[in-house]
Formats: sequence, C-alpha cells, structure tokens
Amino acid sequence: MKKAFILPLIISGILFSCSEENPIENEAKPEACFSWTTETNIVGSEILFSNCSKNATHYFWTFGDGEISTQSEPSHIFKKQGTYEIHLLAGEDKNQDGILDLLDDPGSLKKTITIDPNHLAVELTILTTSSWSIENPVYVPVPNAVVSLYKEYPAYNRTRFVNDPESIELGEPDYTLESDDEGKLMIYDEDVDAVCFVVEHNGESNIVDGHLIAGVFGSQEEIDGWAYIWNAVVGSYKYLDLDEDGNVSSWDMTACEGISISLDETYRQAVYIGE
Repeated sequence: MKKAFILPLIISGILFSCSEENPIENEAKPEACFSWTTETNIVGSEILFSNCSKNATHYFWTFGDGEISTQSEPSHIFKKQGTYEIHLLAGEDKNQDGILDLLDDPGSLKKTITIDPNHLAVELTILTTSSWSIENPVYVPVPNAVVSLYKEYPAYNRTRFVNDPESIELGEPDYTLESDDEGKLMIYDEDVDAVCFVVEHNGESNIVDGHLIAGVFGSQEEIDGWAYIWNAVVGSYKYLDLDEDGNVSSWDMTACEGISISLDETYRQAVYIGE
C-alpha cells in the first residue's frame, strides 16, 4: 500500500519545481531608452536627458568625454566641439555591488550627439613675406602652414639662443594644427589650452633670427616710425620690439610667439612668416 503514494509525490515535486522557475523565466527584461531636449547643442550649453527606460531602477550613463552619471535623468555640459557617443545602461543591480554594469545584464542603448562650437577664441591669418616686393607689396595667405602650440613657454638657454637661435629645440608641442585654404587657423572654445606658438611652412617661420616679424618695411617712412633696428632698409623685416623700449635688441628675442585664448574675447592676429 505504501508504494501507491510514490508516483503522486514525484509528480507533485516536479510541479512544485516548475512553479518556482516560471517567475524567473517570465521576468520582464529591462529596456534602455532616452532622448535629449535641446535642438541646438553647443559647447557650454546644458543638455537635459530624458529617460524613457522600462523595467529599471538603476542607471549608468557615459557621455563620451570621460564623464559619467548614475542619475535617472542627468544634465550634461560639453566643453569641446565634436561628436560624442552617449551610452545608457538601465536595469537592476542584481549582484548588489552598488553599481550597474554589464554583469547585471541591463538594457543598453547608444546614441551619438554632435556638439557645435559656441565661441571663436582664436583667429590667426598666416601670411608669407616671400610674396612681397616693392613692385607688388602684397602678403599672400599660406594654406597648410603648421602651427605648433605649447601649454607653457618652452625652457631654453637664453644665452645660447641669443648666440645661435637655430640651435634651440623646443620639444614636442602640445598641439599641432594647420591653417586652412585661406591661410586661417580657427580655435573654438576650450579646444586648445596654449600660451604660445610657432608657425612653420617650407622653411619659413614667424620667428626669424630669434625675432618675431610683422612683415617687411615698404618705405623709409615706415622705418623711421618703427622701433630702431640697426641696418634696417626698405624690404627688410620689421622685427617686433617686445619690451617696447624703442630699440629692437637681443632682449626682444623669443623662441615662441605669445597667444591669448579666452572664452570672452576673440584673439585675432595676422602672423607673418619669413626665411
């Protein structure tokens, strides 16, 4: 008689086991969903993200610029122009480690956002002096001129530099950019953080014999109205009097031209290059 109860017990055990597993199998999977509210996305503007995810209580955002957020609906400000990938994970912190990640099998969604420039910080116009002549006193814009920018003024031996300007190696620049087809170099917002630069193109530079140049003298009147330069003649370089003492000397020599980058104003400068 005892054997008659064995089969019903086995069947009830199987049914009980299946009833325990079904809720897990039928659990709704998280779905990541988001959008942003602004139509014009520019550097420095606050962008609000709207979260439309389903079956989720935890979130992890990455914005493509190194910043993250765990808020449900964060806001974010991009500091540089460009295209960024926004990635949202949405789900539950299943392993309870305090952070939502791929180990929690979350929903995942990626979108790209394009951030446009907001402020023109620098506009340099590169001009060659090699095109200038008394008959045709015109400076021609230089496309594809290499502009090396430095975050700090390069350290160098000044005495050695004064005696032999060509001997100084400035080291690797922090940024290397090129002028466009019109000879212009545009820097927007905080794309570049630099204090000085050097321009080079086909053997020409904005620094000649250790001095910054501002073109060439077109007349004796120009020479007379300029800071004193020994042996200056029509057609020779206008060296800059950096210390403004009225006399261009070794104290005005430099290995790097200063630049001012600001979010409030635009630094516009014609940059002359020569051999």
